[in-house]
Amino acid sequence: MAVIGLGVIGLELGQALKRMGLEVTGFDMQERIGGIVDDAINAAAIETLGKEIPLVLGQEVKLSEATDGKIQVSTGDTTVVVDKVLASLGRRPNTDSLNLAAAGIQVDARGIPVYDPHTMQIGDSHMFIAGDVTGELAILHEAGVEGRIAGYNAMQDQVRAFKRKTPLSIIFSDPNIVSVGASLAELDPDSIVIGEMPLPPVGRALIMGKNKGLIRVYGEKSTGRILGACMASIKGENLGHLLCWCIEMGLTVDQILRMPFYHPVLEEALQAALYNLRSQLDLPHTDWPMELEPVA
Repeated sequence: MAVIGLGVIGLELGQALKRMGLEVTGFDMQERIGGIVDDAINAAAIETLGKEIPLVLGQEVKLSEATDGKIQVSTGDTTVVVDKVLASLGRRPNTDSLNLAAAGIQVDARGIPVYDPHTMQIGDSHMFIAGDVTGELAILHEAGVEGRIAGYNAMQDQVRAFKRKTPLSIIFSDPNIVSVGASLAELDPDSIVIGEMPLPPVGRALIMGKNKGLIRVYGEKSTGRILGACMASIKGENLGHLLCWCIEMGLTVDQILRMPFYHPVLEEALQAALYNLRSQLDLPHTDWPMELEPVA
């Protein structure tokens, strides 16, 4: 099997097919996998997943007919002959047949109606949009939130804007690939610090035989407020949720470090990344441990 396109679906299904006993090779024209923006996490994910599935990145893929009904997949110096190809190349909303121009609807370069993501209203019309047809966050729980906003506003005399929740993206590969909050591309590198923790020395991950990957957390340099994170980590889906809730609440690294952390758990890896972030901040220090809050 060749998997062409190593986004969410390509990575998840490619690894699943490999573990079902198929020989799998992954291809992507990009040098990144899973839409990862953080270079360090991208490198960690490629190193870990590449040990299980050969990954061929950064080159155009060409398909041609081989013998016995098989398919030849070629890119650069790599050629494989496979039985099947999973073309995981994404999808686009099916809006072509709606004749949106007849309703005076403005569309973007992709043919998607221009809308307000806080109201889901299309322009200033009486129409609202939600779900995969927006071409943005094609996943069930995001569609549910958009549907609630669109459905509410469609029934009101006055349209109301709603705050959208902190971004959270999870790829259910092994290890999980997770992005939460702001990405590095959205942040000013001069105004942030990055705390990180490699998984290899983490006790619980070591015992589980899953001590591969990296956790990186982004904090505001002036305040220590957590802005975002990216990780390739076992149980990343759980660690990502914890960070997402902290970001949604506007917590600082000190406030999070005052939370309880048990031993031995994977959350200790996140705790270590937060300590590493805190050590880089130019904030006042106390004469007592920073994770403790005095009561008198």
